[in-house]
Amino acid sequence: ENTETTATIVGKDYTAGNLVVSYEFTDANSCVSKPATLKINVVETPATPTLADISQCLNSDEKPLVALGIANPVWYDASETLLAEAPTPKTNQQGVVYYYVSQVVDGCESQKQKLTVTTLSDLEATIVVPNDGQICEGTATEISLAQSFASQTWSGAAADKLSSKTMAAPTFLASATQGSYTLDVEVVDAGGCKGHASK
Repeated sequence: ENTETTATIVGKDYTAGNLVVSYEFTDANSCVSKPATLKINVVETPATPTLADISQCLNSDEKPLVALGIANPVWYDASETLLAEAPTPKTNQQGVVYYYVSQVVDGCESQKQKLTVTTLSDLEATIVVPNDGQICEGTATEISLAQSFASQTWSGAAADKLSSKTMAAPTFLASATQGSYTLDVEVVDAGGCKGHASK
């Protein structure tokens, strides 16, 4: 017999679907009501979100995180404190920050997934000139980069003497007259991160 008008179902072993609860009520005069049933819909726990970790460039535009394919994402900071909205990671300092994200479906929240956001340092580029930069007048010499990038743009006083301002290994032309030349290059990787070098 149960004289309570409310009850709490406690447990984690219920499967998704309809749960039927039977109950009866006893009043102050010990009169017992007819048995009644209550149907409870047990909703399946949503799947944990699956998001790829993120790498962003140093000093790139700061943008809020987006949980693609998740209708109702719930965001938390590194200490798992609930956030009011999607976080916007800073890009002004190299390093790693962590967030957590879950999703809510039919009022039920999934487990949290940890998301790592890495802010990369500037790209390092090394200009390679034969003979430590000593070129004989009237001699064509290949200039190159020690690393590979998606694109590169050469500038500086020596750029006008190159066979191309966008090739990874342009030729410093034999028509260059005697003197000192400064060479600069801006490099960009496939992710849009940039770097600079001078020689």
